[in-house]
Amino acid sequence: IQLVLAEITIDDFTREKYNIGEKINVKSSISYSEGVVGALKIDLYCDDESLPAYFSLIDLVADEVHDFDLEIPTRERLMGSCNFLVSVEGAVEDFERTSNTFLITDELKANAIVDKLLAEPGDVVVITGSAHKLNGEIVENGGASLTIDGVENLINLESGEFSYNHILPLDIIAGKHEILFKVEDLNGNKGEDFASFKIAAVPTVIGLNVLDSYAPGTTISGDAFISDQSGGVIKGDVVVEVFNPEGGLEYTKNVPTNDIFDVELDGFSVPGTWKIRANGGGLEVVKDFIVEESKTKETWLMGSDLFVKNTGNVDYDSPIEVK
Repeated sequence: IQLVLAEITIDDFTREKYNIGEKINVKSSISYSEGVVGALKIDLYCDDESLPAYFSLIDLVADEVHDFDLEIPTRERLMGSCNFLVSVEGAVEDFERTSNTFLITDELKANAIVDKLLAEPGDVVVITGSAHKLNGEIVENGGASLTIDGVENLINLESGEFSYNHILPLDIIAGKHEILFKVEDLNGNKGEDFASFKIAAVPTVIGLNVLDSYAPGTTISGDAFISDQSGGVIKGDVVVEVFNPEGGLEYTKNVPTNDIFDVELDGFSVPGTWKIRANGGGLEVVKDFIVEESKTKETWLMGSDLFVKNTGNVDYDSPIEVK
């Protein structure tokens, strides 16, 4: 019985991943112990789907090695875990060989960075970045964008890189802000990256809530607040001070912002225009309030003696009738 020997060899690929639109170098050699007039076929298989990649009529001389060195482009239609099937038709018995496995993906390497991690309202944040294929080549054509606080901005890539100056609004919300960099080339490969920066809460407004007038001996209940550039509440402490009409300091307290504070007025507090002041975050607010006049008295008898006590905050000069 005559023995017929056939062999196909396929070189291993230099990379494990390829982008859509790249060319994969397929190096193969075929030898057969008999002459063959037939066809060489190369099919690309990816996740149970296939696509013809190469076809050529061949005329093989017996016992000679025939080498093939092909550049086969990838297609968007097939992605995933892939391999090539090299087969020869026309021999007494067809024979074939499968290549090692590789990955076809639409993933691009995208990178975005900011020049400062903490910024203040009105600052300029410089965002830079780049986009590359998996083989390291730059992405020269396609579209790219930066989405900052929900607003998309189209940008241009030059030699695979970009630089974008973002001016921060004066009323920007304090806290973390995310940046989304997206890029897509003409072959449908895509990539994205996130960057972020924080905005400091800058004390902008201090406020004080109290009534316009109080009777002596009552309690001033109020609250003080500090808000940042966007109107957000800043937690902290404020110093609350109360001054009488002559400018003398009557009370002072440290109170948390947005918490109710109480200041008790003496029953003999001088009537007139008082001031209450709050300091915090480098800001100050002063508000006037009135301490009302209170003309009251207290009387009692001890034996045949009548006692009268002024319990108000003004002179009691009205007549007292005794029956």
